[in-house]
Amino acid sequence: MIDEVEKKVSTIDDLVEIRYVNDDEMELKRTVGGFISLKLSETEFYPRISVYRIFPLSKPNEFISLREIGTNRDLGKEVGIIRDIKTISPDKVEMLHDEIDRRYFTPEVSHIFTLKDEFGYVYMDIETSAGLKKITVQNGSNNFMKITDTRIIIIDIDGNRYEMTDYLSLDAKSIRLLETMI
Repeated sequence: MIDEVEKKVSTIDDLVEIRYVNDDEMELKRTVGGFISLKLSETEFYPRISVYRIFPLSKPNEFISLREIGTNRDLGKEVGIIRDIKTISPDKVEMLHDEIDRRYFTPEVSHIFTLKDEFGYVYMDIETSAGLKKITVQNGSNNFMKITDTRIIIIDIDGNRYEMTDYLSLDAKSIRLLETMI
């Protein structure tokens, strides 16, 4: 049975339809409400799209997913993928980056004032590039992600991300508090 499936499916392209979109075939415009609309042909128009990174940490400027916004605010149907944002004209890149920056807003942590681990949650008072924050993080390695030896992403219970590009550059107290969690 498995041999039969392997014969029928030779590549991932046989399993999934991937549509790559080039600069010259797409027209992006700002809507009155500040969103982005996408026109791919005379008959294919999406009044509002959302923009996602498929590989947000490892390839932030490659494989950008363009999705039609669904009526119930779900992820929506993917209408195309931009292989590399470097191949897109500057005016379109500016619109795409505005959407990406809004979706992936990640303040940089500069100081940890307090960190308290209690009943499966970590309560933190921190200073970030977006100001002072009180955050709650569900205790677990999935929410304190060590990306490299020194880069850490923290995800709070609301899904907000906070980054330390080099946590060893923080003050000694902040490092000590953080190292109890990583």
